[in-house]
Amino acid sequence: MKYKEHNAEGLFLLLPQEQRDEESEKVIVSSLGDFFRRQFLFHQYKCRGKLRNGILTLLSGIMIILLNSWTDFPLSPSHVIVSIKALLEPAGWFLIWASFDFLFYDFTRLKNERDFYKLLSKIHIYFKSA
Repeated sequence: MKYKEHNAEGLFLLLPQEQRDEESEKVIVSSLGDFFRRQFLFHQYKCRGKLRNGILTLLSGIMIILLNSWTDFPLSPSHVIVSIKALLEPAGWFLIWASFDFLFYDFTRLKNERDFYKLLSKIHIYFKSA
């Protein structure tokens, strides 16, 4: 579900009339609102950090692949160059595909969590009698 497309009227907490206390309700509404805002900020920060790490992993993989292709240029290949090439090629491809996996699948889940808390941070909380 895309949370940013959802229009919620509010969050209604139901209590029997005899158990309601206006002062406690104000404290609960304020605390829940603060909690949802803090969770949104936390998930937003986490989303940005993970996106940055995914992009850096992708760039690292590309750089390793470029370094690997650079090792093909010497005219007389030595055992050291062949060994470096054998290490760099799978490492570069692994980093590229791992970053794609994160950016296309895991990042979507993180964005959904962030959007969920964004919705909750803006929602009005009400108490109603059951």
